Amino acid sequence: MTFKTKLYLGFGILFGLFIILQVILTMMLDKLDENMDGISKNYQMVKLANTIQEELSIFSMDSRGLIANPPEKFRSELMNGKYNALKRANSAIESLRKLDREEKSQKLIKDLRMMNKTLTKMEKNPMNFLRLAIQRS
Repeated sequence: MTFKTKLYLGFGILFGLFIILQVILTMMLDKLDENMDGISKNYQMVKLANTIQEELSIFSMDSRGLIANPPEKFRSELMNGKYNALKRANSAIESLRKLDREEKSQKLIKDLRMMNKTLTKMEKNPMNFLRLAIQRS
């Protein structure tokens, strides 16, 4: 075997190793991209879940504030804050529904919506009682 043949063979082996390494790295980058997409999606879902929790806490605080029979000036602020928080929570629930299509998540979102409707119905009754109490006093 001549030096020229050995040189071609050496460069051929190096080129083959380079191609194999390039294929492996490309596959690893594709896997990393998939993982990053999953992480980004999970982060968005956690952020939406936190938004729902915060907005429902605001709704709850404003509801308790209304039960305390505040002055009229604060009552309207509390009512607006309460219903705006409920709208933002509903918007976050809808975004969460669009983001995650898994069966378990869709069931959880359906339960959240049912609880939201129940909360809204329950909220109407205490407000009616509060209005009656204010009118009588």
